[in-house]
Parts: sequence; structure tokens; C-alpha cells
Amino acid sequence: MELYDDENIGTVAAKQLLLLNENIKTVFDAFESENDFKLSTDGKRLRESRNIVFGVDDNEIYECDYVWDNFAEIAGLIIKKCEIFAAKTKIEWVDFGLDELKIETVIFEWFMKYIVPIIGEKGNRKFDIAKINGFVLKETSDGIGSNEGTFRHYAKNVGLTDNGCVSGLHCDESKWTVDICLGGNFKGGSLQFCVDPKRKDKKIITQHSIGSMLVFPGNMYHCVSPINVGQRINLVIFAN
Repeated sequence: MELYDDENIGTVAAKQLLLLNENIKTVFDAFESENDFKLSTDGKRLRESRNIVFGVDDNEIYECDYVWDNFAEIAGLIIKKCEIFAAKTKIEWVDFGLDELKIETVIFEWFMKYIVPIIGEKGNRKFDIAKINGFVLKETSDGIGSNEGTFRHYAKNVGLTDNGCVSGLHCDESKWTVDICLGGNFKGGSLQFCVDPKRKDKKIITQHSIGSMLVFPGNMYHCVSPINVGQRINLVIFAN
């Protein structure tokens, strides 16, 4: 085994990091040169598809079975961006940030145009939303292994298990959170909301399906049950 002193180890690590950053920049440039996809939503149809799962005071959970026109096409484009990013950077796809994928702006514009009116309808509330961030998350069952020879990558301030599942009961650092199921073939993975702070054992359970969307306040305690079989890909948006 060849031994390296501390200086050589640092040099090797610096070269590896430089190469990784160059790969990421190449992917960024490629994304910027592509025509960004447009998110088309019928506002009336979105409101009609909205189901209020829970609503007390300002704590509401909305579930919609409609998100975008041509949902399968849009979801496929987002997933493809993740696959390209993973292949070019050699970073294992657990969660890729919307900023990394160059879709943060288009998602923000869609959120402000279509989601804000829905959550603001009750009592004519006004929301001071200045930005969004988020990620495209790949959750897998324990039986699906990770790729060899790749870096692991995690979004900041998000607790994930090794198979990409959000760990534990938690609140989001957001005013509102949107969770959209983009694809996969899976069983399990329900979202569980604690709507009574005094009774954390009392939960509202919602099953996630492809093409559906959940909208809820970020300060509402919730958790995600494990994916028992298969794999799920979700787009998660935090609005502040």
C-alpha cells in the first residue's frame, strides 16, 4: 500500500474536488443551454381537484390529484435532468437541489401563479413569499442498493436515511411545503401529519400517488413512512 503524507493527501483531495466542480459546471452549462420546460396548469381545474384533508384555523392540508398539464412529460423531463446530473458529476442521486438542476426559477413562478391563490383563498389571506428552494428526492426500499463509485449527496438541513427517506417527525423550515410525486413504482411511503401538538400519536395519514400533490404549512409536524417496495421520486418545494 502506498503511503501519503498529509500534504499529498490534501493535494489529491483538492484535485478530486476541482474535477468534481468542473463536472458540475459542465452540467450547469448544459442545462442553461437547453430550452427550459414550461409548467402549464389550469387554475380552475387545480382548484376543483383540491381536497382539504384537514383545516383548522391556519393549519390546512390540501391534496390535489392534478398538478400540471402533460404531467408525465414534465415529470419525465425533471427526472431526466437528475439522471444527467448524476451521470456527469458521478454524484449518487439521493436528492438534487432545484438550484443545481436549474429549475428553481420556473418552479417559483409556477408556485406564485397557481399555489399562492389556492392557499390564500381562505379569509383572503396574503402571503409574503420571497423565494423557494427544494429538491428532487429519490426514496428507495432497503432492498435497492446504491451505485458504486459515486459520491453521496444530501440537501442541507434535511435528515435522510441512507435509502433517501426523510427521517423522523419534523417540521420544515418553510412557510408552506409542496410535495409532488413525480414517478416510481412503490408501496408504502405515506405522509403522516400530527395535527394536534398535544397528541402526537393522533395522525392524519395520506397516501402519495404519482401525479398527486400535497400542500401544507411548514410548521406542521409530519413524517414519512418507509418505502416498503420499490422506488419513489418526489419534487419537494419549500416556500418562504
